[in-house]
Amino acid sequence: MYGMLAGTAIPVAVSSIVSAFYQRCKSMEAFKQLHARFIILGHRHLPHSALRPIISFSSLHPTGDLHYAILILLSVPIPLISTSSSSRYLFNTVIRGFARRQKNQHNPTRQQQHSSTPLLLLLLLLRRMVDASVSPNNFTYTFLIQACAVPSAMLLGWQIHSVVTKNAFLDDRYVRNSLLQFYSICCGLDETRRLFTEFEDYADVVSWNSLINACLKRGEVSEAFVLFDRMPEKTTVSWNNMMTGLIRHKRLDTARVLFDEMPERNIVSWTVMISGYSQAGEVSEALGLFRLMQMSHRNLNSAVLVAGLAAASQLGALEHGKWIHGYIRKRQVRMERSLTTALVKMYANCGCVDLAMQVFYDDAVEKDVSTYTAAVLGLAVSGHGREAMSLFKQMKCLGIEPDGVSYIAVLCACSHMGWVEEGSHHFNEMVHVYGIEPELDHYACMVDLLGRAGHLQEAEKFITSMPVEADNVVWGALLNACRIHGNPTMGRKVGKMLIESDCGHDGRYIALSNLYSESRMEENAQQIRRIMKKRNVERIPGISSVDLNGTIYES
Repeated sequence: MYGMLAGTAIPVAVSSIVSAFYQRCKSMEAFKQLHARFIILGHRHLPHSALRPIISFSSLHPTGDLHYAILILLSVPIPLISTSSSSRYLFNTVIRGFARRQKNQHNPTRQQQHSSTPLLLLLLLLRRMVDASVSPNNFTYTFLIQACAVPSAMLLGWQIHSVVTKNAFLDDRYVRNSLLQFYSICCGLDETRRLFTEFEDYADVVSWNSLINACLKRGEVSEAFVLFDRMPEKTTVSWNNMMTGLIRHKRLDTARVLFDEMPERNIVSWTVMISGYSQAGEVSEALGLFRLMQMSHRNLNSAVLVAGLAAASQLGALEHGKWIHGYIRKRQVRMERSLTTALVKMYANCGCVDLAMQVFYDDAVEKDVSTYTAAVLGLAVSGHGREAMSLFKQMKCLGIEPDGVSYIAVLCACSHMGWVEEGSHHFNEMVHVYGIEPELDHYACMVDLLGRAGHLQEAEKFITSMPVEADNVVWGALLNACRIHGNPTMGRKVGKMLIESDCGHDGRYIALSNLYSESRMEENAQQIRRIMKKRNVERIPGISSVDLNGTIYES
């Protein structure tokens, strides 16, 4: 391809070549190589017709490079920007890329939420537009407002609202709805209500959805219901949003009523309910709903397959999980990271660690830190501690940085193998090398590690030296270790502390009672059982499940 550029000497020729080669560039790397070739041939500034495909791909493609697009656009001389009819399109495209990145950035960290770097780049673009006398249109303002839907850009969003009002762009429904979404995300509910009231005569389904989402986000479920009933028109998106909000606020039964009342369901509707049941621990309901969806002969996407695998994983429904895996192969569903991770978890939780690792080592699958963590944990709980630690080291060697969940898996592996020193090393590595603040689960793992190895005094000292107050899970790990190693003295002290905290967890009472019984202290054991009865702490029976020909039987 580059050989054809050797004789290119004028911008017009360069422009035509870029247009001709655009369809052949399928990656950011290819665009950068092509761009570099033009620079080597002496073309410092590409014409706008050449910039258009590069900036579009860089800004909007999933594998694009938004910063690269910004650098290209800022490098174009102002006179060239001012005289081109496509300049506004280029600026709109880059700003739209900003907006997409903000929208797709799920669960940002506190540092990302308040980072000023993207905002500074956005301000540079706006300054460039003003200097080049490029007039914004309704799309410019729509994308700008969407790009400001993060806490760090809230002030800029308010300023753009003022400019939009001054320049009479509030008549545009896309601008209005972007403003409502901005206020629902960044501002209080009162401000969102006031803005909606201003627009109510022109409100469409997107406007109503924004206000309802704002109510649900802030826990105003009753108000959201009233608004939902008032909606002149409800789309499937409206029903799905309402169900999602209800599930988030533990109103699963109400969400199911809405699901059953829906005039039309899409794949998202099924995914929302199946995931809701699975996350709430109502796994049988989740699997039942998944089978109901199967009978509707729908094409299943990765999100609903992940939800189905999560349910199968929790219930140990191996045949159900295998059916989903077979469906993925038959339909050639792309093995996204979330799907790979769900498959690894499912097979590991069903006791098929070999099948889990077959999925993991398949060259066609995508892997990230969650996938590695699932594999490490699967190996750890199956007694393959050495393999688990080897895989964890491999992950770090590949440059994949572990997270807090990864270290829970590692500490679990060390605990199962009795590796106290290695577990302590990894706990310190997590804190001092990767800067991960330990959570109570990490502390509980360390107590379990020390306790299983018989270091009960060290485990108790570890708890008392914690910078946060230990919860019942942490103390429960020590109580369990006291039972394993037959130490009724420490067990009595820990158990008394748990019981005095009015712990409603039946397992704590049972562990203490068993400790007394195994230490031939039957009178103390009976006293614990009397306390359980007095406090109405019922012993929850274990539930076993068997998957026969796709049907789950529980007992």
